[in-house]
Amino acid sequence: MRILMLLSKSYREDARVRKEAEALVAAGHSVVVVEWARHAPEAPATEEVGDVTVVRHHERGLARLVPGMVLRNPFWWRAAARIGTQLHKGRPFDVVHCHDLDTLPAGVRLKRRLGVRLVFDAHEIFSVMVRSDRGRLVSAAADRLESRLLPQVDHLVTVNEALAERYEARVTAPVTVVMNCPDLATPAGPPSEGLFTVVYVGLLHPSRFFPEAVHALGSMDGVRFHIAGKREGNWREVEQAANDYPEVRFLGAIPSTDVLERMARGHAVLCMLDPSDPQYQVATATKALDAMAVARPCIATRGTYTGRLVEEEGTGVTVAYDATSLQAAVAALRDDPEAAARLGAEGRKKAEKTYNWASQAERLVRLYRSMEEET
Repeated sequence: MRILMLLSKSYREDARVRKEAEALVAAGHSVVVVEWARHAPEAPATEEVGDVTVVRHHERGLARLVPGMVLRNPFWWRAAARIGTQLHKGRPFDVVHCHDLDTLPAGVRLKRRLGVRLVFDAHEIFSVMVRSDRGRLVSAAADRLESRLLPQVDHLVTVNEALAERYEARVTAPVTVVMNCPDLATPAGPPSEGLFTVVYVGLLHPSRFFPEAVHALGSMDGVRFHIAGKREGNWREVEQAANDYPEVRFLGAIPSTDVLERMARGHAVLCMLDPSDPQYQVATATKALDAMAVARPCIATRGTYTGRLVEEEGTGVTVAYDATSLQAAVAALRDDPEAAARLGAEGRKKAEKTYNWASQAERLVRLYRSMEEET
């Protein structure tokens, strides 16, 4: 099948989308990605990334003057539909695969215009995700938009069972769970750090317990803390806080290909998420899955979906969303290395059985195989 993917982020930097596209190509399909290059103005208009063609939309004219992503989205939807239509004329598509709600309006237009099938890949509940930054009015508008467009979806893909249950109550289309699990590298050996080291790689934001985590772990004896993250959120504040503690290493941004290796150097992986934030009650943090892959215990927050996963699978420890609880958990792991190793080994076992990309990719491939059989 010939598949058109729509993406409002960078294809090169979105590991989930890249892995999905590569899995479909490996299964014999062809994939073209139309990307909104809003953060990459210098990127080429067309690029071959492996066996996937990436066509980028660079904003021009009036769209560049419109403030805010919300108001610029309609320009992106029209552009994506126009580019998709042009590409279809040269070589027709069979499926449009939309990643997240901010591409779905364009996908619905293309379905109606071209007569193709529509797959909606919901990485999160978009209306919940934007609530803290954009406010309740934008969140409500996003929810209404999704409700209006969902009946046009032929197949829905999402990232965990919690989101699957939500969408199964809202759509008649089949729902497939494809978790964003890592590829399994060679099993990790023992930690290379001398001191007990906690590793965090991800968004630096108050809802991830930053900079509180820096102060909590930086003040502990016999504990080292490695932090990596891009220049976003409260990046600068975290960097400044890290400078106050000799055993806190602020690494800045690291390549996505280095994440697992960095985690494997340490003894535990941090995944503190604010349980009062609605998105964390249904979202799976990839850090917990990465920790399984490298056989390291995950420290997660009770009251979150990720915390429940860690508890049910026995792959780490859960804590309250406060410094005292975090410090107690780290001290317990530091002082009982055998227990920490057992939790890590259990995580690796679960990763080899279920939480690995090969298993998840097969679910996506089966979905596309079923669409082929329907034709």
